[in-house]
Amino acid sequence: TFPDVQISDLFVNRSAVVGVDYQYNGAFALAKSVHQTPQQVAQHIASHLSPSPVVRCAQAVKGFINVQLTDEWIGRQIQQVATRPDYLRDSIIDTDRRSILVDFASPNMGKELHVGHLRSIVLGDCLARVLEACGHEVRRVSHVGDLGLPIAMVVRYVMEMAQAGQQQDPSTYHFTASELANIYERAKKRFDEDAEFAKRAQTQTVTLQQSLALADPSVEPSVGVWRNICACSRLSYQEIYDLLSVRVEERGESTYAPLLQTIVDELCGRKVAAIDEGATVIFMDSIDTPMLIRKKDGGYLYATVDLTALRERVKAKHDWII
Repeated sequence: TFPDVQISDLFVNRSAVVGVDYQYNGAFALAKSVHQTPQQVAQHIASHLSPSPVVRCAQAVKGFINVQLTDEWIGRQIQQVATRPDYLRDSIIDTDRRSILVDFASPNMGKELHVGHLRSIVLGDCLARVLEACGHEVRRVSHVGDLGLPIAMVVRYVMEMAQAGQQQDPSTYHFTASELANIYERAKKRFDEDAEFAKRAQTQTVTLQQSLALADPSVEPSVGVWRNICACSRLSYQEIYDLLSVRVEERGESTYAPLLQTIVDELCGRKVAAIDEGATVIFMDSIDTPMLIRKKDGGYLYATVDLTALRERVKAKHDWII
């Protein structure tokens, strides 16, 4: 339409306007070259765009060109993406390919998946699939909760039930998802109502954290129970992943157990963290309450695990972490 005009630097943008798929603003730049108003240029271009097999409607609005694509063309593109794994990949140049970590799912061992986890699973898998289809190197990671108080409560509860003869050997018994959910509810109720059990559960948390940091964690009897509960939970989660055709690599909180003391020492060495009334904390100028990273009893917090996980992910040099 304008053969003498260089348009290599003009772009079509995705539109946020309802009923409009794309918007082109290049008429403003073109207008200066052809000595016409942006609206005149937009009308001229729009008249050559629709109707066509691709464009259902093109309208010039105040110098912008609003484009609506045909349903048939969109359907063909979706079919191509669904049936040709290399369809999107072929359109991505090598310099655009990135190393991307997608963190999703992340259920809590010893508990059933709830709708919040399902939402994360679906959204995370969707993002991973799109990024993989575009040719990126994607690492799918599930940061499962397997090192905090919730799993420790369950471990301590079933061990005490077994000692009382009310539970089969918890290190080998196959717990179903519903059984674990019921046990968690009973353990939580006892934790809230029985101060002595609460202390034992908190001690169990520290014991697991310290034992899993050892070269041979199996020297601690409760680690066998913990491993079995995690394995039973993992099986129940995998059934759902299989139904949804979801692939994800488990990288639980326990993965970082051997590194927790190291990061605390490092933060203290850099004067980022400090000892305050026996606990290790990080003081921040903008927040009144300091971040607790190690309790007086030697137990670590979710913040400690998250800081360690983040550091390891950054060290892996991913371009994006989602």
